[in-house]
Amino acid sequence: MIEPIFWKFLTNEIDPDPEIINQASESQLRMCEILKDKLRSEDDLPSVLEGEDFLFGSAMRKTQIKPFDDIDFMLVLDGSGIVMSENGRLIGGAYGVQGVQESQNSLLRPQYLNDNKRVSSQKVLARIRTVLAETYPRSSIRKSGQAVNVWLEKYGFGVDVVPALKIASELRGDHYYIPWGTDSDYWLPTNPRFDLAAFEGLNAQTNGFLLPTARLMRKWNEVSNAKRLSGFHVDLMVYRSFQGKVIKSLRDGLHVCISTFEDLLSKSIPQLTGYGHNVDHTLNPENRRKSIAAIQSARTPAFGFSKIGILAPDKHHELWNKIFSGNLPS
Repeated sequence: MIEPIFWKFLTNEIDPDPEIINQASESQLRMCEILKDKLRSEDDLPSVLEGEDFLFGSAMRKTQIKPFDDIDFMLVLDGSGIVMSENGRLIGGAYGVQGVQESQNSLLRPQYLNDNKRVSSQKVLARIRTVLAETYPRSSIRKSGQAVNVWLEKYGFGVDVVPALKIASELRGDHYYIPWGTDSDYWLPTNPRFDLAAFEGLNAQTNGFLLPTARLMRKWNEVSNAKRLSGFHVDLMVYRSFQGKVIKSLRDGLHVCISTFEDLLSKSIPQLTGYGHNVDHTLNPENRRKSIAAIQSARTPAFGFSKIGILAPDKHHELWNKIFSGNLPS
């Protein structure tokens, strides 16, 4: 039986220790309180929208694999008096602290504005980094300029602090804007809460096999595709592969992914929300071509599964082991 081997592979080689994730969550809470205290201490610092911060990303979606080295934290700021527009079209106003007037919002002061008198995401990010560095010296802006990474030496992982504005929009519903990145002053629309709910929903519909299959395919990307794809790109391709499918085992899930990834890699993959960067926007043509070649190589042994009823158990293992470049446990 190959199924127990997949679960053994997940437990021993792929899945992060749940205790580490719990430590990360607890450390984030302590760091958040320290940061909030600092932001409250000086009136020129951005204010936090209380009760709106949250963890997101692969750790929360349960698609993170070893090594666990970071957790994403959305720091939602007071948006009193701020409105968002795209290409001249009004999207909506930002949520603000009750009772705070536009003139009282630090984000609307000159130090946070660009030459066009708009709130600069990079200036906000840089100021938050300065504040965090007072307590956490190993703080750096990363993720292409979208987050401040606070490295927690004691635990061996970092917290990526992403400043955000929460927007009320009749057009799109509540969602968020985070720094665009790559030294841009602009803000990028996103909604990680929507992503989390979507993954949880489809995981339930596919008998709980979506999330562990995503972790297995992330491992395939690591050991057989030189990490050419981002983790979220892999996650979203697994999500697309599972839509409308009946999945009854990890083997089913892997087979579906191997059968569909080539087509998904041949085109751009939009976000589930429909706005923001395509999930593969950083994938260059060469890495796309090599990723397609890697999944084609996986399909060759996968076609042997059509004979699954007559193959000996050790042959099952041999075929799957080729797909995972010899890393599958016995």
